[in-house]
Amino acid sequence: MAPHVAVIGAGIIGLSTAVLAQEKIPGLQVTIISEHFSPHTTGDGSAGLWMPYCLKDTPQNKILRWSSKTYDHILKLWKSNEAGDVGISLIPVYKLTEKSGGEDMEQPEWTKVPLAHHIINSHQAQKLASLSDSKFTGGTHCISFTLEPTYFLPYLMQKFKVNGGKVLHQKVESLQQFCGQNYDVVINCTGVQAHNLVGDKSVQPVRGQVLRVS
Repeated sequence: MAPHVAVIGAGIIGLSTAVLAQEKIPGLQVTIISEHFSPHTTGDGSAGLWMPYCLKDTPQNKILRWSSKTYDHILKLWKSNEAGDVGISLIPVYKLTEKSGGEDMEQPEWTKVPLAHHIINSHQAQKLASLSDSKFTGGTHCISFTLEPTYFLPYLMQKFKVNGGKVLHQKVESLQQFCGQNYDVVINCTGVQAHNLVGDKSVQPVRGQVLRVS
């Protein structure tokens, strides 16, 4: 009998993990268990922008590996016939500063990943500053992508179901409830909810202010 995997959470990480598991291990049984599904997940309101940030003390080798794999995957989708269904857009991203010595901004390892990345000198920064009455001294520019979550999440769910995946709509109160059930592996993709599910008090929300303007 094929192994049976339970994925807790149906956000971008949960769905991506479930689909990847199906693709890597043919015949694998995968069940997604979640209280909320698109369009009612945290991911549905996110910007979907590729850009490593809020990294704190994460090791550079891990940042480089994760960001590179993600960028390459998005680039592959962007080149495919599914780009429109996924909601991918290739976009220029500018990171500007008004601090002195802006041309000398630190360039982390992940800047090697994008298709293009370069430093914005003081002359270029001044031209950009004139557009917004700012006092930019320098910055960086790179080629990135956005994935529209309201397209990408349904795309992943459809792919998951076509691959034979199953869905359970229920709230997981504790990992203990999986004891004795027919799952060989349980993968926690609850994101910030891990604070409550597994008692990880180090997990705290740091972003997510979304306003609807009428």
